[in-house]
Amino acid sequence: MRKILAILLGSSVLLFFGIDFVLAAGGVCDPCNTSTDCNTGAGLQCINGVCQDPSNIVVCNPTHYKNILDVIAAIANLIFWIAVAIVPLMIIIGSIMFLTAGGDSMKVTKAKSLLFWAMVGLGVLLLSKAIAALIEGILK
Repeated sequence: MRKILAILLGSSVLLFFGIDFVLAAGGVCDPCNTSTDCNTGAGLQCINGVCQDPSNIVVCNPTHYKNILDVIAAIANLIFWIAVAIVPLMIIIGSIMFLTAGGDSMKVTKAKSLLFWAMVGLGVLLLSKAIAALIEGILK
């Protein structure tokens, strides 16, 4: 577990500094078709569809995210939509468990618990998006 956390932390730090370093390079990694599209005064040439300095090796950001906050927002949005897909499934599973309990109090209790926590999850999910939108609206 510590190994995984260390890898994630190290990757995050490299991602954070790597993206900011490349973006600060000024014209490097801009998309191009020919070398005339690049800032030739800075010695840039069009290499593999991006402006690069041929004397330096530069790894360009393959994503459209400009900083680490955009990456975090994209990950949070992905988690939100995965949860939106999971909540109805949990409600359906809990309903089927409730219908097939056959009067067994343990199965009924388990089904009620699943339905309750699915509803709590849905509430947290909706509130998280609403609170994030509210804070964003206040700060802008």
